[in-house]
Amino acid sequence: MPEFSIVLPVKNGARFSPRAVQSILNQKVDVEILWISEFNPTDFGIHSEYVTWHYQKASGIASARNLGLEKATGTWLGFLDADDQFPAEALANLRVNLLINSSIEAIFGFTKYEFLETAWREIYRPGQDDTVENPILGAGLWRMESALKIGPFDMDLETGEDVDWLNRAREIGQKTGALDEITLLKTIHGENLTLQAERVNLDLLKVAFKSILRKRNPL
Repeated sequence: MPEFSIVLPVKNGARFSPRAVQSILNQKVDVEILWISEFNPTDFGIHSEYVTWHYQKASGIASARNLGLEKATGTWLGFLDADDQFPAEALANLRVNLLINSSIEAIFGFTKYEFLETAWREIYRPGQDDTVENPILGAGLWRMESALKIGPFDMDLETGEDVDWLNRAREIGQKTGALDEITLLKTIHGENLTLQAERVNLDLLKVAFKSILRKRNPL
């Protein structure tokens, strides 16, 4: 059983996937990389015993992450998009802080954005040095048992499924910690779903409404 399970859906931004995989391998931790895609990793020149291909016809990011959750076997769980990267030692540093703080379920570092077109910066407005401190899915690490308690990602959402999942973690009382360093490098390249403003705004409204309904009608 590996220490770390990293769920890697591959569709939009697939051309960046070798870089994403290498950033995981560079962590030098005991890891399984769950490649969730209709694309074969070998088509991108990826040949690694740590990469396991779980075939899934393109059916949305939530569905891909759910398959990863189902197949993951590690003690610690992380998520990475195919167009993003982990900086050196990010996973080890997140794990150390989870081990130190036994009362928290997950921990998040900062996210640094890389914009391949400067105009996209005005859409995201990440702040000073293109860095954001608020929790972003790929910048975090979970105890596996804690992640499973949150349940599957909402397949009704084309975008914002990560925000919804994090909302649900808070709603069931899960505590998180913060690490004062960058643990995710996020690339904005033009094929990102989050550049589709109308789609994103609609889904974020759905996310907010779902949260309100859950609070009004708790299980």
